[in-house]
Amino acid sequence: MQSLNQAYEWLSAHFLGGVPADNVALIVGVLLSYVLAHAFQRIPCSMPAAKHLFSVVASAISYGIVQDHVDGVVHLAAGSVVAYILMRTLRGRAMPRAVFAMAMLHLSYSHIWRQVSEIQNGRVQQDYTGAQMVFVMKITSLANCIYDGQRRDQAALTSYQRRNAVAAVPGLPEYLGYVFFFPSFAIGPSFELAT
Repeated sequence: MQSLNQAYEWLSAHFLGGVPADNVALIVGVLLSYVLAHAFQRIPCSMPAAKHLFSVVASAISYGIVQDHVDGVVHLAAGSVVAYILMRTLRGRAMPRAVFAMAMLHLSYSHIWRQVSEIQNGRVQQDYTGAQMVFVMKITSLANCIYDGQRRDQAALTSYQRRNAVAAVPGLPEYLGYVFFFPSFAIGPSFELAT
């Protein structure tokens, strides 16, 4: 990570007019996503597990290593596991509410930790809370779509809700592939699993 940060600082000093290194890392991560998208397209649709695994690994590398947010990947992985357990074990309206509450409490903790860290360091820098906000939208949406697909009367749903309803909690590879989908992992947009 240190050598990457030195490379970002060198790029900033020589070509980007002193842009902070963490912003250079963000730019490099976005550009890397184009290369990764090209590789992703080469994986046949007949191999969905490989596509999901590619997304998880690509997000971990581009966000965790290239952008130096390993702690963010760990936080988001932990939050993903807890949300998945809640989706698998809770029933009824309590499930999407519990997923939302857990995700928002975790996000609130991360924001408070970031603010305290910035006060102590005296410097604002990129962190993982942006990706965590996208994560909150994704898993909250998925939890509600599962609730719509499993527990609600289909006649009471809007056309949007019927189109995006999910009949069962997805398997772990599909779930992680959705949460860690590399083109939208760090900066969004959020989208429905059924789309």
